[in-house]
Amino acid sequence: MTSRLERPDGGGELLTDVGEYHVHELIENLINGDGPRVIGDDCAVYELDDRESLLLNMDRLPLNVETYNRARLCVAQTLSDIFCMGGRPCSFMVALTLPRGTTLAAVETLMADLSAELARYDVRLVGGDTKEGQAFHMVGFALGRAASDRLVRRTGARPGMVVGVTSAKAKHWGLRWANALIRELDLSVPPATEALCRSADEVIELPEAESRAAIDTGRVRAGLDLSDGVGGGVRILARASAAKMVLDGGALATLPDQRLRPVAEALELPLAAFALSPGYDWENMYVVDADGVGDVVDSVASVGGRFTVIGRIGEGRGVELDGLAIDEKRLPVDEKFARDYVWEQRFSAWRDDCRAILGNG
Repeated sequence: MTSRLERPDGGGELLTDVGEYHVHELIENLINGDGPRVIGDDCAVYELDDRESLLLNMDRLPLNVETYNRARLCVAQTLSDIFCMGGRPCSFMVALTLPRGTTLAAVETLMADLSAELARYDVRLVGGDTKEGQAFHMVGFALGRAASDRLVRRTGARPGMVVGVTSAKAKHWGLRWANALIRELDLSVPPATEALCRSADEVIELPEAESRAAIDTGRVRAGLDLSDGVGGGVRILARASAAKMVLDGGALATLPDQRLRPVAEALELPLAAFALSPGYDWENMYVVDADGVGDVVDSVASVGGRFTVIGRIGEGRGVELDGLAIDEKRLPVDEKFARDYVWEQRFSAWRDDCRAILGNG
């Protein structure tokens, strides 16, 4: 099957002409066609029977991840999708490409780190694959189980419903992203702020209990994990459900950690910009029944987390922020094949997009 993005003569549009999300849409259309929706959610779903489904998810670790963060990020990005859809992960596999000069000690450390991260979620490492290559690569694969009647898919958002996000252990957002910004943009901030952000990069708390508490209310109608940030979540849900996302800037401003003000000032951005980080907070976005939002808030709080309402589903299509239509392509996301910048330049691109949407600090 030949797509319009790749032709036998080598012509046609490039991935950078359309961006990552259009590539996703193209693949979904090719696979799903006019039949049942097979792909397009956070995980692949295999229905065992009317009561139980298997959730399968695969994620490749990005390039240039720090050695100390490889196992942590691989586990987080692979399990996050399963938790978001309402599943309980049980088994994990990993595929590694290792350069010839890798030491045995490095492999031992990586596997020990991987096992320790998985143990936090009571998940077993059961196998994988190892190959030689010129550069390090790591791919995680996880298998989980979920109640078929509680699966959270990306479709299902309808006008009048409410949009909210989790905060694992009620923490505030932005510290891990701020750490990356300080490093990559060489920002001058107080030493205490730099140390705070650096320490936040040493742990990732997935909203496991919070997601389960929200879903168990029976009031969640759609959702996805925020591996691409709020901007990515808004764009993806709006497309999947053919809906308008109406965002509340005041609610978004309550999400970031107040201790990040020196970083926001160094960037000449309002603190609210850290609610729009491109995925470094590893939370989930859910669309819930308007008359059930109180149940969701209380249920998530009962396990020590927080569920913050950040908007609603409106009539029509598109994205609004505080009553004003905005270009959804300016929403900061962790998008690959981006037209306007290469992935390594996402830090400055994020700053420019936030200034366009939120103004200067």
